[in-house]
Amino acid sequence: MKKFFLILLMLITALNAATDMREQLIVLDSKQLENSGIVRISDLIFLIDNTHFYTIDGYTWYTVLNGLAPLQQQTPVMLNGRCIEPSFLGVRNMNMLPVSLKNIDSVVIVTTPHIYSGYFAETGLIDIIPKKMQPGFNLSGSFYAGNETGDPGPFKYTDYYSPNVDRIGKGGTVNVSYRSVNFFVRSNFIIEEHILTDFAMRRRIHSASTKGWGSFYRYAPSLEFGFHTGKIRHNFYINHSNAEHYFFFFEELGREIPMDYSILQTGYYGSLRLSANRQLNFSTHYSGNWSEPANNIYQFDFDADLRKWISQIEYHQEGIKFDWRVGGTYEQTSLRTAYKMQENAISMGNFYARFDYQPSPKTRYLLSLMGQFDRSDFATKAAISLQKNFHPNHIIQASLSFSQQLVEEENTFWYWVKNGYRLLDEQELNYFFSSELKNSSRLTSDIYWRWKIHPDLGFEASAFYRKFNNMLLEQQQFFYYAYYCAVRTSTGVFPDNYGRTGGIRMSIKHDPSGGFKQRFDYHYQQAISGNSLFKNEWDKIPTHKAAYQITIEPVKNLSFWLMGSYTSRTHWHDYDPIDGAECTRYAPIEVVYRSKIEQNLNLDFQIKKWFWRRQMTAALIGRNLLNNKIRYHPMGVSHDLSFYINLTYHFNF
Repeated sequence: MKKFFLILLMLITALNAATDMREQLIVLDSKQLENSGIVRISDLIFLIDNTHFYTIDGYTWYTVLNGLAPLQQQTPVMLNGRCIEPSFLGVRNMNMLPVSLKNIDSVVIVTTPHIYSGYFAETGLIDIIPKKMQPGFNLSGSFYAGNETGDPGPFKYTDYYSPNVDRIGKGGTVNVSYRSVNFFVRSNFIIEEHILTDFAMRRRIHSASTKGWGSFYRYAPSLEFGFHTGKIRHNFYINHSNAEHYFFFFEELGREIPMDYSILQTGYYGSLRLSANRQLNFSTHYSGNWSEPANNIYQFDFDADLRKWISQIEYHQEGIKFDWRVGGTYEQTSLRTAYKMQENAISMGNFYARFDYQPSPKTRYLLSLMGQFDRSDFATKAAISLQKNFHPNHIIQASLSFSQQLVEEENTFWYWVKNGYRLLDEQELNYFFSSELKNSSRLTSDIYWRWKIHPDLGFEASAFYRKFNNMLLEQQQFFYYAYYCAVRTSTGVFPDNYGRTGGIRMSIKHDPSGGFKQRFDYHYQQAISGNSLFKNEWDKIPTHKAAYQITIEPVKNLSFWLMGSYTSRTHWHDYDPIDGAECTRYAPIEVVYRSKIEQNLNLDFQIKKWFWRRQMTAALIGRNLLNNKIRYHPMGVSHDLSFYINLTYHFNF
């Protein structure tokens, strides 16, 4: 802590400046989303240059931002300022969100720790903001479908057809809303199908499922309404997202487990206008995250029903030169299970303050402070950002944060195992703890330079540093079963890892008039020091990542979008024992597991056309035009050349 405050004082003295809240965020607006070739909510991560991710099934994506955490700690996701919690056994599936791409106004990405919507974003944060409703009655709908391409081979009409001969899913949405001066209501219904075409994954599923499913469906209804009474604004919401016959990859077992997976959320948020520049915000939120057993040969039942209740109150005041908020949160997370638990509920609270001060047009400060506590422990979190416009075309910004995380706050799968969740013992899966679980901490620092070369041309460069202490990481020993194309593992849990990472990022944005935009981004990250397990974890993240995007609108109501991306090789050390293992039983193609994921170059495109006064849109989307075998995980699916069509209708009455 002393070192943190010393560095903080040095930064304040050196820069005598501060940060702009908006400058700490990456914001993808609705036009960027419309012009890009994304199909599902999870595709948003492809548009964020300083994010790293991987997937096993092509539907559930594991995401981290800006080197703020390892891949075992995923970035939280919000919907309009409300966290989608709790995660299921440490996995947050963005595609389970009850919102469609066509209803998104913007996506806010927090890449440096500070308080956002009452939450201290120490591992970054993604907040999806729905569109504001148009007055009157509105009805819209959308539909998409996709197909992989290639030679089907002799197995097309059998359970063992190759990965590139079947459709890769379809989906659609229906949106209805009504808005008047003091009242609004909107409802949304989403349905999606995801078909698993990867041979090795289908083989693992067939060996685990009594029905041999190769696809699953998700449906998600939601309802929200609000009204004004005097100076108070009220908003109520409820939504449910359910995936039937979902295949959850349980790493400790080394294969997919069929189950029905559900998320339910309901809550209320409101605000009381005290004066022209003061208001009181308050909210309460309840969420559940659970699974139901489906047909599998193991009779495997996670028997895990995670529930969370959170309430928050906040005072907000704005001035000409300042904006400050103070508030507090109480939350309780519980695990409902038939296993006899030593403790099945976590109760925590926090109090926080965020002060945004702009003494002059060229200088801005943002300070975030939070105290997190449970029944027996206390953690502190602090962040400061400083921004200075030394020249009309040059901006320097620096950010520094220090945060402690309570064991209960991290809410890991291993926390519940320690408290009596005996799922692994029941399945005779071996595991051990090297020591007791510990509170962890991280120190982060970022510095940015923004240069406006020309009104249409901008350049940005940044460098970052991270220091981690008492980080919980897993080490696994895999044993391969060729008949099932699956593995079984023994897991070691090590709560005392430490290390440092650093990196740089560069970005060039060219946005001239005339319907032409282009952007180039480059991201470099490397572990500087640390114990061996820590370094191994960071080997899973590409050292180099680059992307180029271009958007062209040659005429009104027609746009072309192209994105090329490159990621360097990664190494998943835990999978070294099965490197070179073959999954060849009944295989129409060669399938070999590798512990190293080779570098890949990817090319995506979209052609989009608007019709009928922009009430209808049609888009053709292409993925992996170079037809490389792109994988993100040693046991993950192969992403081959594929095409989608996307149709959207909107009517206003």
